[in-house]
Amino acid sequence: MARRAVLLCCLVTVPATAGGLYKWQDQHGAVHYSDQRPTQEQAAGVSRLNPQGVLLEAGESAAQQAARLAAAAQQKQQQALRREQQRQDRLLRERYDSVRDIERQRDAELQRLQPGLLQLQRQQQHERQHLASLQAEANRLQQAGKPLQGLPSQIAVQQRLLDGTSAQLQLRSGEIEALRLKAEQDSQRLRQLLGTSAP
Repeated sequence: MARRAVLLCCLVTVPATAGGLYKWQDQHGAVHYSDQRPTQEQAAGVSRLNPQGVLLEAGESAAQQAARLAAAAQQKQQQALRREQQRQDRLLRERYDSVRDIERQRDAELQRLQPGLLQLQRQQQHERQHLASLQAEANRLQQAGKPLQGLPSQIAVQQRLLDGTSAQLQLRSGEIEALRLKAEQDSQRLRQLLGTSAP
């Protein structure tokens, strides 16, 4: 009861200004009221009151402020994701009338990419065979105690060619896999948007 009376006295003795009041608790637990914000940061934050002493904005600790800002950032990110999903859905429905349209486009793209993939596979196989042949020749000469002459540089060049072809093949295979995955995802989403499991 005595503590409540002290707080009321504090409210009465602080002049009510048009800008309102500030309330905070210091490190010793004492509560302060002022018409000016404290110059130092307070561990529990500073609350803002209107001239009648009604709470307008609760004080926040550093942890509470960080949690609030993190929650606000997460909410903003979720809203951006929802807007992007809505945009993707709109484009999907504008582009395709059915899942079969997606499958037809996928098959056309695969047919366009497949010859290049097969060519790279044949080229990789040929380069591997040639590299193996050069390495076998180098081993034969070493065992016979004969000079390798230009074989090491030829092997290095052939290895670089094979590495380049393998990288291109991996890239092309990745494109094809990504195309298939995208078509599957679009098909599933379009079924959801159309409200049917039919093709």
